[in-house]
Amino acid sequence: MASALACHPPSVDSADGDQTHSGCRGGPDRDGPRVWHMAIRPATLWGLLPHDVQQAIVSDLQTIVSEVIHV
Repeated sequence: MASALACHPPSVDSADGDQTHSGCRGGPDRDGPRVWHMAIRPATLWGLLPHDVQQAIVSDLQTIVSEVIHV
């Protein structure tokens, strides 16, 4: 079974790092995973959110991560 790193190496040749990947389709006759650029970059979307919505998201994520760590 191929590891995630073999399917999606950390250094993808691209101008920016915001990309999504299809499933690993490796093999001797394949060029590697297909890569699509994201239609909306996360940083752009985050910047468009009102401050109170950002704070609510941060608070929710802190709660979730805290619960996972302490389980």
